Amino acid sequence: MEVTENDIKKMVSSLADRVYTYAHFLTEFCLKVMDDGSIHKKDKHFFYTLLFKAANEMSSVGVLFKNFYEKPALQSGMYLILRTTISDCLAGWHVLRMRENAEDFNYMIDLIHFDHVSFSIKSARGSYNQIHRLRPSELEENIQIIKAANPSFFHSTIDESGITIYGKDIFNGAHYALKKTIDYLTQQKLNPGEKQILKHLFYYYDYFSKLEHPGVLTFMLVHKGFDPRLQTNSLEDVVEALLAIEPILYEYMSNWPKILEGSIDFNKALKNLYIEARSLVAALRMKPIDGQ
Repeated sequence: MEVTENDIKKMVSSLADRVYTYAHFLTEFCLKVMDDGSIHKKDKHFFYTLLFKAANEMSSVGVLFKNFYEKPALQSGMYLILRTTISDCLAGWHVLRMRENAEDFNYMIDLIHFDHVSFSIKSARGSYNQIHRLRPSELEENIQIIKAANPSFFHSTIDESGITIYGKDIFNGAHYALKKTIDYLTQQKLNPGEKQILKHLFYYYDYFSKLEHPGVLTFMLVHKGFDPRLQTNSLEDVVEALLAIEPILYEYMSNWPKILEGSIDFNKALKNLYIEARSLVAALRMKPIDGQ
């Protein structure tokens, strides 16, 4: 059976609607989580935040994917959004597996949360101070303000005047990096399906990152949406990235089994998304690339 360009366009439009519907039910799920009050627990707060962020990102992907052919300039934005979601998925999977292995996953959550604080301090001492040229006392005051706003991350003492002074961080200079996650996950006993998900997550994180950080591949990537010869590859990249992201988001949702069990509409939306995504990939592989 011949697959035409028009067939592909219809499938893309339909899948975009499925992605948007999927994102809608992710948001509905998050609202139910907010109502149950469990997000005050550290791990629940962490996974809720990643899930709600992903719901927003998937909504955006659905809208951008809908315009895949009509507005190719939007494709770059879609790749960057997917890269962000994948980065979160890798970090979230790291924490999930640590908890499953009865390791100190709270430490990893704290280390991930500390990233913003650590960066702010490094920036204050580095680029920010290079631009503003603060006096040493002003610089130290700014750093103390950052630390005081996040006291749980720092050792503290009280000086003679009763003022709390926040010293070195409690992580002894350790910081979160994607490499820690990759090192950790590759050391786990992953089943074949999980190994494939990890390969896809890392591949698309690395690939889409070429847009985030300008380099030799940036020219090709920013023009990719305007090259008909690359449309098939572009579509398959988006679909495979979505299929790698979804299982991790589902793992986040498993933190609330009762809510997940009762989410009949969500499960239907997920099934439809999966079926249409796989159907589109199959159709793309049947369709010859233009010019061949």
